[in-house]
Amino acid sequence: MKKGFSIISQVFIFLVLTVLTQIGGVAYIISLAINRIIHGGFRGKQLLLFISIYLLFTFVVNPLLAPLFGREPVNNNNGIQPTNYLTILLNRNYVKPEIRHKNYVTFTRT
Repeated sequence: MKKGFSIISQVFIFLVLTVLTQIGGVAYIISLAINRIIHGGFRGKQLLLFISIYLLFTFVVNPLLAPLFGREPVNNNNGIQPTNYLTILLNRNYVKPEIRHKNYVTFTRT
């Protein structure tokens, strides 16, 4: 029963992170796998692993993979920019190139 609850809670965490951030679920699964490989350690090791892997994905892997899926990061200018830093941390600052170019042209004319 305890193991079943653990699996259900991990699946729930995976789904919530995936819905919110698109890559959070993958980072969570990788952090679980690494945590099982590395025995011992300290309290909060899994959380530190997750945060490290998530930030690595957000600032290194995601910018490299986004063009393969037809996305580009939003340019910060007067017309269009991410709402706040949470937008960037949740990876919600990627748009299709047509939208990015259209908004740039629109805002540079005014």
